[in-house]
Amino acid sequence: MDAQTSSNRPFHEQFTEWWKSDKNIWKTHEKFAGRLKIGRSTVGDYLSGKSIPKGEIAKRIYEVTGLASLKPASSLIDFVASNESSIEKSKITESEVTQKGAAVFNGASKQNSNKLFGHPEKYLDHRSDISKALRDNIHMDIRLSALENDVINTSDFQRLDRIKQLGTAYLFRRGAKHTRFEHALGTLSVTQRIIDSINSHKPNSIPFREQVVARMTALLHDIGHIPFGHTLEDEAKVIKDKHDSGARLERFLNPQSEIGGALQDELRNRVISILEATGKSGEDKEKAISKLESPYIADIVGNTICADMLDYTKRDLRNCGLVADYDPQLFDYFEIDHNGERRAFLNAWREEEGGFTPEVISEVINLLRLRYWLAERVYFHPKKMITSAMISKAVYASGLKSEELWAKGDDELLHLLADEEKTQAKAAVQLAQALLNRDLYRPVYWLLPAEEKEDLPRYQVVKQLADKYHESPSERRDAEKEIANKAKVDPSDVVIYCPKLTMEMKSAEVRVALPNNQIKKLMDVKSQGIQQEVQRIMEQHRDLWRLYVFVAPKVYSDRNKVERINGACAEVFQLSNDNPEWTNRRPSEESSLKWWIEDFCHGKGATVPQMRQLQESVTKLDWQADINTQLERKWKDQFGQPPLLK
Repeated sequence: MDAQTSSNRPFHEQFTEWWKSDKNIWKTHEKFAGRLKIGRSTVGDYLSGKSIPKGEIAKRIYEVTGLASLKPASSLIDFVASNESSIEKSKITESEVTQKGAAVFNGASKQNSNKLFGHPEKYLDHRSDISKALRDNIHMDIRLSALENDVINTSDFQRLDRIKQLGTAYLFRRGAKHTRFEHALGTLSVTQRIIDSINSHKPNSIPFREQVVARMTALLHDIGHIPFGHTLEDEAKVIKDKHDSGARLERFLNPQSEIGGALQDELRNRVISILEATGKSGEDKEKAISKLESPYIADIVGNTICADMLDYTKRDLRNCGLVADYDPQLFDYFEIDHNGERRAFLNAWREEEGGFTPEVISEVINLLRLRYWLAERVYFHPKKMITSAMISKAVYASGLKSEELWAKGDDELLHLLADEEKTQAKAAVQLAQALLNRDLYRPVYWLLPAEEKEDLPRYQVVKQLADKYHESPSERRDAEKEIANKAKVDPSDVVIYCPKLTMEMKSAEVRVALPNNQIKKLMDVKSQGIQQEVQRIMEQHRDLWRLYVFVAPKVYSDRNKVERINGACAEVFQLSNDNPEWTNRRPSEESSLKWWIEDFCHGKGATVPQMRQLQESVTKLDWQADINTQLERKWKDQFGQPPLLK
């Protein structure tokens, strides 16, 4: 077929032929640019929604494609699909474009006159001429539909701009001041990028209707967050309900709320059902996702390797000053299993590309490494643990309930806790003021994780401690009081931090397609090399676990008190200190024994000669047992009866 004949063919026929032969959106874009004799970057910007062509380029697109308006067709694939469905597109000539001008551009296309979720489709389309764009430091221009813009402009959504994505991390990573507002927009942008990639492999895999649901879910996936949410809800269990719980979603998305009022019932209910499903864990999560109308939306937005993770990984790395990233080629491998469960997966097996594509697996493993790197240097950095423990104890001591935090931002909460008139709890005031002044507590005692295979007795003790002190704030407070009383310091000066022992990464559960198109979770792939890589990273992640005891700076500066706190911790937790400062200097040394015996004798009202006699007789104690009980026996051996009280 000669060039003249080709140029006279209906555009949608030629485009369909390109697409079926190439199966590559970038190659198709290149041919499209060649047909129109314009730059490929111009085509890319147009189809991605970054810019709307004007002048001669606009006229050329109208003439060649026959599009009724210049909204970026769903990467032109929607246009082709609609032609294949026998939806007529009127040919618009150059003279008509000139005569009608803006009226043609604003295009009263038939599609835009339809209604969806109670709104004109144009109102829901981020590529229409009434859409808006916000500039982001990660994804640049993020286009928003008119409805999405309405949602963003509510006070409930604007509140997210007062909640930092990484909580207290800004106290040691000074650039980490990005907010949940920015992350929500970023997740929406990445969601659309995944959708476009999936549709590039199989046109209309995700129709416009489902795109609207996916984008709104991405935008609202963090709407229920409170200040320092993950710290208070997941790390410390101070707040029992979570950001995606029914109570939170009802508060922010009920029909009478600002956001709920902007959404039609069907759209609102679908968003809520997806958020509730992704908020579950384990088998409950899988069952809930499988029952959704479009399960792949949950996978794309917030399950394993998803828009949520791909945004916060890039955003957290950038704002924390860490130089690393993932390869954007990863987006090209997202697909949907249309013949089975309709779940999203990463396709590492493409016959047209020669079969197995190892770089897909490599990039997933790279993401696991990036996630670990962030955990090591930010999420579970010692200073992050210190500040997380401080804010958790402050909120617990204040007695504030979850619903009292729903409308607040980070700074509002800190200043409320630091106000002596509004917060009656001394510990809450002290801790909040210390955070505001960056007068951080110091670590005195900590425990490292134990390997079950290498040291079963110690592993069992550590696991019991982790289960006890992670799940129960009241158990932590009781232990803090016991340590403080034994060491003779104020309970507000002692804080325990204990995260979950397992610390798994859900990213290892991502679905991947392997030889023979078998779709499995990455962690279940029967490849020794892959399993070893994944297992190694997960073990490194679990090695970050610590049970910490932090003390106020004024206590830390008093060596005598530090000695007593160290001994009290060894007694309460029944394990010696793993703090390197104490590794080769156990609490059984003379200095530590001296303070324990002095405290014991002071409690009994002993005379100075009696105290010295007891010190001379006690040269060794079992630090795994109760110290006071052992000293009581030594006392009776020496003196036979309790001394007279002063």
